[in-house]
Amino acid sequence: MQLPRALTAQLDALSAHFDGNGTDLGAILAVLADDLALAVPSFTGLTVTVQLDGSPVTIPALAPHARTTSRASLLLAPAGDASGAQVVFYAASPGAFVELGANARVLWGLDGEVVLDGHLPPPAFLDALAESVEINQAIGVLIAGGLTPAEAAAALDERAADMGQTRRQTAQHILHRAGADPEE
Repeated sequence: MQLPRALTAQLDALSAHFDGNGTDLGAILAVLADDLALAVPSFTGLTVTVQLDGSPVTIPALAPHARTTSRASLLLAPAGDASGAQVVFYAASPGAFVELGANARVLWGLDGEVVLDGHLPPPAFLDALAESVEINQAIGVLIAGGLTPAEAAAALDERAADMGQTRRQTAQHILHRAGADPEE
Protein backbone atom coordinates (compact mmCIF):
# COMPACT_ATOMS: atom_id res chain seq x y z
CA MET A 1 0.00 0.00 0.00
CA GLN A 2 1.42 3.36 -1.01
CA LEU A 3 1.30 5.91 1.81
CA PRO A 4 0.29 9.45 0.85
CA ARG A 5 3.32 11.72 0.31
CA ALA A 6 2.00 14.26 2.78
CA LEU A 7 1.63 11.56 5.46
CA THR A 8 5.14 10.26 4.79
CA ALA A 9 6.58 13.78 5.10
CA GLN A 10 4.77 14.37 8.38
CA LEU A 11 5.86 11.01 9.78
CA ASP A 12 9.45 11.87 8.83
CA ALA A 13 9.14 15.15 10.72
CA LEU A 14 7.65 13.36 13.71
CA SER A 15 10.38 10.69 13.60
CA ALA A 16 13.01 13.42 13.79
CA HIS A 17 11.71 14.34 17.25
CA PHE A 18 12.43 10.87 18.72
CA ASP A 19 15.78 11.71 20.32
CA GLY A 20 17.69 10.61 17.22
CA ASN A 21 17.23 6.90 18.04
CA GLY A 22 16.65 5.97 14.40
CA THR A 23 12.89 5.48 14.65
CA ASP A 24 11.42 5.76 11.15
CA LEU A 25 7.65 5.85 11.61
CA GLY A 26 6.96 6.11 7.87
CA ALA A 27 8.97 2.97 7.12
CA ILE A 28 7.39 1.05 9.99
CA LEU A 29 3.87 2.00 8.89
CA ALA A 30 4.62 1.20 5.22
CA VAL A 31 5.97 -2.27 6.05
CA LEU A 32 3.00 -2.99 8.31
CA ALA A 33 0.54 -1.90 5.61
CA ASP A 34 2.33 -3.97 2.94
CA ASP A 35 2.37 -7.08 5.14
CA LEU A 36 -1.33 -6.73 5.92
CA ALA A 37 -2.18 -6.24 2.25
CA LEU A 38 -0.47 -9.58 1.54
CA ALA A 39 -2.21 -11.38 4.42
CA VAL A 40 -5.66 -9.85 3.84
CA PRO A 41 -6.32 -9.28 0.11
CA SER A 42 -9.22 -6.89 0.75
CA PHE A 43 -7.16 -4.75 3.19
CA THR A 44 -8.13 -1.08 2.82
CA GLY A 45 -5.89 0.50 5.44
CA LEU A 46 -5.26 1.14 9.08
CA THR A 47 -5.20 3.80 11.74
CA VAL A 48 -2.64 4.01 14.53
CA THR A 49 -3.44 6.07 17.61
CA VAL A 50 -0.64 7.24 19.91
CA GLN A 51 -0.44 9.81 22.69
CA LEU A 52 1.59 12.94 21.95
CA ASP A 53 1.96 15.39 24.81
CA GLY A 54 -1.04 13.80 26.50
CA SER A 55 -3.35 14.12 23.49
CA PRO A 56 -4.38 11.26 21.22
CA VAL A 57 -3.08 11.54 17.66
CA THR A 58 -4.52 9.21 15.04
CA ILE A 59 -2.35 8.46 12.03
CA PRO A 60 -4.39 6.98 9.18
CA ALA A 61 -3.02 5.02 6.26
CA LEU A 62 -6.23 4.37 4.36
CA ALA A 63 -6.90 3.75 0.70
CA PRO A 64 -9.03 6.55 -0.81
CA HIS A 65 -11.97 4.16 -1.21
CA ALA A 66 -11.71 2.89 2.39
CA ARG A 67 -14.33 5.37 3.51
CA THR A 68 -17.03 3.65 1.51
CA THR A 69 -15.82 0.06 1.17
CA SER A 70 -14.57 -1.05 4.61
CA ARG A 71 -16.80 -3.85 5.94
CA ALA A 72 -14.42 -5.45 8.48
CA SER A 73 -12.16 -4.12 11.22
CA LEU A 74 -9.74 -5.43 13.80
CA LEU A 75 -8.69 -3.40 16.85
CA LEU A 76 -5.49 -4.30 18.71
CA ALA A 77 -4.88 -2.38 21.93
CA PRO A 78 -2.39 -3.56 24.57
CA ALA A 79 -4.18 -4.21 27.86
CA GLY A 80 -2.91 -2.24 30.82
CA ASP A 81 -0.94 0.04 28.51
CA ALA A 82 -1.30 3.55 29.90
CA SER A 83 -0.05 5.02 26.60
CA GLY A 84 -3.44 4.56 24.93
CA ALA A 85 -1.74 3.21 21.81
CA GLN A 86 -3.89 1.16 19.48
CA VAL A 87 -4.14 0.10 15.87
CA VAL A 88 -7.30 -0.57 13.85
CA PHE A 89 -7.09 -2.47 10.57
CA TYR A 90 -9.80 -2.19 7.88
CA ALA A 91 -10.79 -4.49 5.01
CA ALA A 92 -13.52 -4.58 2.37
CA SER A 93 -14.50 -8.24 2.87
CA PRO A 94 -16.68 -9.01 5.89
CA GLY A 95 -14.92 -11.41 8.26
CA ALA A 96 -11.50 -10.66 6.75
CA PHE A 97 -9.80 -10.49 10.15
CA VAL A 98 -11.33 -13.52 11.90
CA GLU A 99 -8.18 -15.65 11.56
CA LEU A 100 -5.80 -12.77 12.23
CA GLY A 101 -7.76 -11.84 15.37
CA ALA A 102 -7.76 -15.43 16.62
CA ASN A 103 -4.02 -15.73 15.95
CA ALA A 104 -3.34 -12.45 17.78
CA ARG A 105 -5.23 -13.74 20.81
CA VAL A 106 -3.24 -16.99 20.87
CA LEU A 107 0.21 -15.69 19.90
CA TRP A 108 0.22 -12.65 22.16
CA GLY A 109 -2.10 -13.87 24.91
CA LEU A 110 -4.60 -11.11 24.18
CA ASP A 111 -8.19 -11.27 25.31
CA GLY A 112 -10.33 -8.13 25.34
CA GLU A 113 -7.61 -6.26 23.47
CA VAL A 114 -8.67 -7.82 20.17
CA VAL A 115 -12.01 -6.56 18.85
CA LEU A 116 -13.45 -7.73 15.53
CA ASP A 117 -15.72 -5.45 13.53
CA GLY A 118 -16.38 -3.21 16.51
CA HIS A 119 -14.74 -0.24 14.85
CA LEU A 120 -16.28 -0.14 11.42
CA PRO A 121 -16.16 3.47 10.35
CA PRO A 122 -19.53 5.13 9.89
CA PRO A 123 -19.40 7.97 7.34
CA ALA A 124 -19.49 10.64 10.08
CA PHE A 125 -16.44 9.06 11.74
CA LEU A 126 -14.56 9.01 8.47
CA ASP A 127 -15.39 12.65 7.81
CA ALA A 128 -14.15 13.51 11.31
CA LEU A 129 -11.06 11.38 10.70
CA ALA A 130 -10.35 13.24 7.44
CA GLU A 131 -10.64 16.51 9.34
CA SER A 132 -8.35 15.19 12.08
CA VAL A 133 -5.81 14.08 9.46
CA GLU A 134 -5.67 17.55 7.91
CA ILE A 135 -5.33 19.22 11.31
CA ASN A 136 -2.62 16.79 12.44
CA GLN A 137 -0.74 17.20 9.16
CA ALA A 138 -0.87 20.99 9.50
CA ILE A 139 0.43 20.68 13.04
CA GLY A 140 3.19 18.48 11.61
CA VAL A 141 4.10 21.23 9.14
CA LEU A 142 4.34 23.68 12.03
CA ILE A 143 6.45 21.19 14.04
CA ALA A 144 8.76 20.79 11.04
CA GLY A 145 9.10 24.58 11.16
CA GLY A 146 10.56 24.35 14.66
CA LEU A 147 7.59 24.46 17.04
CA THR A 148 6.90 21.91 19.74
CA PRO A 149 3.66 19.90 19.34
CA ALA A 150 1.91 22.04 21.97
CA GLU A 151 3.15 25.28 20.38
CA ALA A 152 2.08 24.05 16.93
CA ALA A 153 -1.46 23.24 18.13
CA ALA A 154 -1.70 26.66 19.81
CA ALA A 155 -0.39 28.38 16.67
CA LEU A 156 -3.03 26.63 14.57
CA ASP A 157 -5.77 27.80 16.95
CA GLU A 158 -4.41 31.36 16.95
CA ARG A 159 -4.28 31.48 13.14
CA ALA A 160 -7.81 30.12 12.91
CA ALA A 161 -9.09 32.80 15.30
CA ASP A 162 -7.17 35.55 13.52
CA MET A 163 -8.50 34.46 10.12
CA GLY A 164 -12.04 33.83 11.35
CA GLN A 165 -11.84 30.24 10.12
CA THR A 166 -12.34 26.78 11.53
CA ARG A 167 -9.30 24.74 12.55
CA ARG A 168 -9.84 22.58 9.46
CA GLN A 169 -9.96 25.53 7.07
CA THR A 170 -6.78 26.93 8.60
CA ALA A 171 -5.13 23.51 8.43
CA GLN A 172 -6.05 23.24 4.74
CA HIS A 173 -4.54 26.69 4.16
CA ILE A 174 -1.30 25.69 5.92
CA LEU A 175 -1.11 22.43 3.93
CA HIS A 176 -1.78 24.23 0.66
CA ARG A 177 0.98 26.76 1.38
CA ALA A 178 3.34 23.91 2.28
CA GLY A 179 2.49 22.10 -0.96
CA ALA A 180 0.99 19.14 0.91
CA ASP A 181 -2.17 17.43 -0.24
CA PRO A 182 -3.68 15.06 2.35
CA GLU A 183 -5.06 12.81 -0.39
CA GLU A 184 -1.73 12.36 -2.21
